[in-house]
Amino acid sequence: MFSGDLGRSFFAAATFTVVFGIGVPWLGSCIFNALNLEHNCCTATLAYFTTCFLVMLLFAVFPRGRLNPKHKAVLITGCDTGFGQILAKQLHALGMNVFAGRLLKDKEGEGAKELMKIKSDRLHVLQLDVTNSRDIRSAVQYVQMHLHPSQKGLWGIVNNAGASAFGEVEWSSIDLYQKVADVNLWGVIQCTQAFLPQIRSRKGEW
Repeated sequence: MFSGDLGRSFFAAATFTVVFGIGVPWLGSCIFNALNLEHNCCTATLAYFTTCFLVMLLFAVFPRGRLNPKHKAVLITGCDTGFGQILAKQLHALGMNVFAGRLLKDKEGEGAKELMKIKSDRLHVLQLDVTNSRDIRSAVQYVQMHLHPSQKGLWGIVNNAGASAFGEVEWSSIDLYQKVADVNLWGVIQCTQAFLPQIRSRKGEW
């Protein structure tokens, strides 16, 4: 029914659900009965989190496989500064093919210059305003053209681009709310929808 990495991912998700949804409550109940503890909200919560801690400790002790990041492609939005820029550098250093989308790439901001200094064929700096449909279409075409054939598509998308505004509800204009929603909501939806075919082309391969 499932094959390869997709099957392993499904098995891991099912195992997590069984362990924490059934196993932990059952083990907690056994602890209650063994210690003759009274069943109430406080003791139940304490027992649950204690059992979760022990189970997670066991997971940490047992050896696990590591994901090989090399030769995987990822798109990151909002790489002008901060987390997006740091993540682009970090994933590139791990061997990934990184497409770093920036709002002000065309204006040659300091962030764009810093990323371009790396001068690597695995780090691509794109003009990508997540509220601009033309930018998104151009980015999709660029990524498609610069993916290595062995990559089959994008491994992931990091919708990091965001906008924030602060103020009293009565003093904030509808236009301000709209600008924030355009980036934080509709920008995420538009980018995800546009690049989803390239994600699906990997067919769940990790």
